[in-house]
Parts: sequence; structure tokens; C-alpha cells
Amino acid sequence: MLDTWQDRIANYFINYQTSGFVEGLNNKLKVLKRRCYGLRNVTRLFQRLTLDLEGYRRFSLWRMPTSSAAHGNP
Repeated sequence: MLDTWQDRIANYFINYQTSGFVEGLNNKLKVLKRRCYGLRNVTRLFQRLTLDLEGYRRFSLWRMPTSSAAHGNP
């Protein structure tokens, strides 16, 4: 069994690439589908999608530091 996956396992250690981003996005979309079951308006679906993917960062009372401010640049 290890022989069938040996190339892919070795590729991880050579390139350090994983499918973590894609798996996380798939999980978010599955959760979104469950939460939006029964919505009849497509606009509401896309509003929910925007809120779930970036809305908490956009509408938070506490502002996240930008990348330049986090590294000490004004």
C-alpha cells in the first residue's frame, strides 16, 4: 500500500505542498450549503457567502492590523 502513495508522500517533503487550503474551502462551502438550506433568494445566498468568507473581518468592531502595520511599518 505504501508503494502506491510513495511518490505523493515524497512530493510533500520535497515541495511542502498540501491540499489544506482546498480542503478548508470545501468544508466552508459544505457548511454554507447546510446553513442556507431553504433560502429561495439567490441574493441572500451570496450575501451569506460573503459574510461567512470575509464578513467577520470586514464588520468586526476590532480592526485587524494590516500586514504593513503588523511588521512595524507605519
